[in-house]
This record gives sequence, C-alpha cells and structure tokens, in this order.
Amino acid sequence: MKNFLKIILAISFSFLGFQSAHAEPEIPTIPEVSFSYASLHAIDHTHIVIPVSKGWHKDVGITVTPEPYGSSVGADKIVAGLTSGSFDVMSGSTVFSLAGYATNNNYRDFGHGDIFQGFGFMIDPNGSYKTIDQFIGEGMDPKDAINATMAQFKGKTLSTLNEGGILGFINIALESAGLTLDDLGTVNKYDTDSKIMADLISARSDFAVGSAPGRVMMTLEGFVPALTSLHVSKYAEASPDSKALRSIFHDGWATTPEFYAANHDTIFRFMSMIYRTLRLMVDHPEETIPIHADYVNSIMGSALTPEDTVVIYEELDPFIAFEDQAVWYEDRYKADNAQHLANVLGSHIKLWEEQGVLNEGEWTPYNTSYAFELWHEFQERKVNAHNLIREAESLVTANTKTANELLEKAKFYDDIYDFLDAERFAQAAIEWSKYNK
Repeated sequence: MKNFLKIILAISFSFLGFQSAHAEPEIPTIPEVSFSYASLHAIDHTHIVIPVSKGWHKDVGITVTPEPYGSSVGADKIVAGLTSGSFDVMSGSTVFSLAGYATNNNYRDFGHGDIFQGFGFMIDPNGSYKTIDQFIGEGMDPKDAINATMAQFKGKTLSTLNEGGILGFINIALESAGLTLDDLGTVNKYDTDSKIMADLISARSDFAVGSAPGRVMMTLEGFVPALTSLHVSKYAEASPDSKALRSIFHDGWATTPEFYAANHDTIFRFMSMIYRTLRLMVDHPEETIPIHADYVNSIMGSALTPEDTVVIYEELDPFIAFEDQAVWYEDRYKADNAQHLANVLGSHIKLWEEQGVLNEGEWTPYNTSYAFELWHEFQERKVNAHNLIREAESLVTANTKTANELLEKAKFYDDIYDFLDAERFAQAAIEWSKYNK
C-alpha cells in the first residue's frame, strides 16, 4: 500500500513538473500611466499637441494631465513648476535651472529636440552688407567670416530690445569677432519688436536684433540674418571654455531626480513618443505645422500663421530627429562638435561658476542632465531589439499564430522608437514560437 501511494505521488509531482515546464509564456502588455505635464508658452516647447492629437500617446500607454495636452505656463514657471513639485514632467532645459542650483537642484533634462538659435543680426538683403554665409561662400574661413561680418557694423546703428538674453547674445557675438559695444555707433534699445522693425524699414538703423518672434516678423518682411547664434556656436571652439556657446542651448524635456528614478520606463516611453513626433516634424512639416500653430495660438492668444511657423521650423528652432542626435551625446563627437551637449551645457555651468553662483567642479553636464545616459540606453535597446526580432523571425512559422502576432507588435514598437517594448514583445515571440513547437 505504501509503495502504491509513493507511485501515485511520484506521478502527480511529475505531472505538475511537466505542466510547470510547459506553462504558457506571458504575453506583454503596455502599462497605462498618467503624470502631470506642462509646456512653456513657445512653439519649440509645445510638441505634445502633435502626438496626443494623433493618438500616439495611447500606443505607449501615456496620458498627460490635465488632459488632453497638460498645462501651459509662462517663463516664470518653467523651472519652479518642477522644483516646487507642481508638475512631474515639463518642457525645458537644464540651462534654465542652473542659476538656482545652489539652493534647489531638483531639476534635470533628459532629452532634446532642437537647439535654440533664435537670435540674429538682421539686415536688408538689398543693402551693402554681406551675410556670413556669403563670406564663406566666397571661400573665407568661417572664423574669419565671423570677423568680416561683424566688422561691417563698426560705427553703425543697431536697434535692439532692452532684454538681458538678447544683449548677452550681442556681446558674445561681438566678442567672437574681437569687438565690443563701444565699437558700434548708436545703439537704440526698445521695449517692443515693432519699434525695431520700424527702424529697419525706415533705414534709421543699419542692423537689428530682436526677440525670436521679432525675428520671424523681420524675416517675413524680407530681412535676412547676417549672423545668428547658430553661426556663433557652430564655428566656436569645441570646448566648455568657449563663451560663444552661451548664445545657444538644447531645448527639450525635464523632470526631477525622484520622478526619473521611480518612473524610468515611463520616461523612456515618453521620449520614444517624442522621437516619433520629431521624425514627422522633420519629414512632413506640412502635416504638423497647422496642428502646432493652432495650439500655440490657443494658449498664447497669438496669431501665428503657417508662414510664421515655417520660419520657426527652418531658422529659429530646426527640429532634429533621433537619427541625427548622436553628435550631441556621443563622446566621439565632443572634441570636434561645438554643439555637443557636454560643450554647450558645460559652458553655461562655467558662466555661473564665474559669477560665484555655483561651486567650481561640483556640477557637470553629466550630473545635471540625464540625456547622455538615456540616449545610450536607446542605442543599446535598439541593437538588442533588432537582434531579438531577427531571432524571432527565424523561429516563427505559419503554425505559431501567437508568436507571429507578438513579432508584429515588436516590429511596430521598433518602428516608433519604443525599443523597450520592442525588446519585450520580440522576446515573448521567441518564447511562444518555442512553446508552440
């Protein structure tokens, strides 16, 4: 009798072991997550309207609150909104927050979509002045071309806005050419772009520097940039020691260290949605511009036209797709590319060190931004996802229905830059193809 019971128990455990060894593999799902979000009142900060209006946020399980597009805030809230805990994620840049790091460093950006280069010296193309591009086109070295462009304005009249950021750009550009404000003639400082425009149109000024929206107005009026912050930075020394790099910054998205650590996969999925959006903005601006301009007008009370927005897309904030961002983050580009994030952010950090706001050496581009590590994670997951997809393709057959469906989902997520879920679904496809055999 005892032997009989032992046999029955042995058979039972063997059966359970067989079931366990051959249990159905799990089928991945995309977690549904919501978080509070805010955009700055600017067209280079309001990308969120594009993926949400297309329903792309649903593909990665994300809802920004308040629905549908989150909140919109002015420049006075763009840092405080995060550091005070009012929002989980915001459009922004670490550069915005550095001045306050000594008392509140609860702010990190984690990805970018463009380099702000909105400031420029605007001239009449039919006048006697040349642009830097014309000098370079004639064969001049870019740094010599900067000097030649700015030398034209010695003793001439400049009209500009009496605003710190703009005056800072003017001083940086002049310094890049070995000049100062004293080398110019008259400098008219106004409180509105319309007054600058009036000076240019009436020829009361030889050149002008306005706000980013003002540059759009001047461009549409037919004026052209002789030199912009992009030129100043592009041909600057590729080093954090270059003061010229303080005329630009990388625009993107930011969060707090606490939220990033607790919601890393959500941040990854959010950024994949943004990369999908940037690809569309670059390839088909005619599809995104109407959506974008209408939203900005609705939150700002502005009257941006599609023509205005084209100028912003092409000249002030050219958006950069995922495939073209390696030059910002990978070490192999740092020594030769002035616009590498380590150079630009490093230059801004040195500005505040020089003013005694930050302790020298305490903060670096690598501990004030998560963008480097997240970028490299995207590259690693992309490679791994592709390897898993190829393995799954070699295993599926016409008889592995579930595996085929999972493989198609893996390819879908791969296509929309969500390499995290491309990995998950490809791995599941592999497991199901083996299970079904």
